[in-house]
Amino acid sequence: MRHLKHLKHLTLILAAVAGLLFLGACASSTSHPTRPPPPQTVTVTPDAGSNATFKTLRVGDTLRVVLNGNPPQGGYAWINAGIADTVVEQQGGAVFAPASRPGATDTVTFTFVAKRAGAQMLNLAYRRLNDQTTPFEKTYGVSVVVQE
Repeated sequence: MRHLKHLKHLTLILAAVAGLLFLGACASSTSHPTRPPPPQTVTVTPDAGSNATFKTLRVGDTLRVVLNGNPPQGGYAWINAGIADTVVEQQGGAVFAPASRPGATDTVTFTFVAKRAGAQMLNLAYRRLNDQTTPFEKTYGVSVVVQE
């Protein structure tokens, strides 16, 4: 009998706490509506000797990966090495940009848009264009986590 009385008190206390938490959550969600942050552009430029990085994005964000490279007519180029467009989607092809000043390095830019929440590994590879059998000269990976 005594245990039953304590159980009733404990049940009432738990119900009251749950009710207060529910009311607090309702009040905070209705009185302060939040807007999602505007989409951002994140640019990745590898450090010398680096072959991978990690980035966190939100749905709608743009990821630009800028790599040192040569014009495609030089026989070598950066390629999309088996990227499945599931979480982030590549926008167009790789864009080559010649160096802006003498002695600077030419660049190749890949652009991706975060389409849905999840994780994906982007694999970019530098290879001889006319030889699909030799290993890649260089690779660069970007591990991407996309949040809502």
